[in-house]
Amino acid sequence: MEISSQSLTYVKARVSADKLGGEWSYDPSHDKVEFAFTDSEGPTDTTTWYNGVWEVRAKPNPFKYVAKCLIGPGSPVVLEEGAYQLWVRITDNPEAPVELAGIIKII
Repeated sequence: MEISSQSLTYVKARVSADKLGGEWSYDPSHDKVEFAFTDSEGPTDTTTWYNGVWEVRAKPNPFKYVAKCLIGPGSPVVLEEGAYQLWVRITDNPEAPVELAGIIKII
C-alpha cells in the first residue's frame, strides 16, 4: 500500500478470532488494539506502539472486525517517506498476539 506523506488517513488491519479451534467466534472489539510501524527488523523492546480503534461491520465482507490507526499530519503518527512494516498488537487475557499486518510505503 502506498500513502502520500500529505495524507491523513486510517491504516487498517483485518482481524478474525475464534475460540476452541473455531467452535465459536470471538468478538475482539473489547480488547486493546495497538499499531507499530517498523523497519525490516520488526518490533523490539523499544518500539513505539500507537493506540488503534475498532471498526465493527454489520455485514462481514469477509471480515467483521477491522483494527485501524490514524496516521499522517495532525495525528499522533507522522511517518517520514520510506517503507514500514505494519504491526498489530491485541491485548486480551491471557493472549497478546503481535502480528504483521502488511507493508506500507509513505511517498
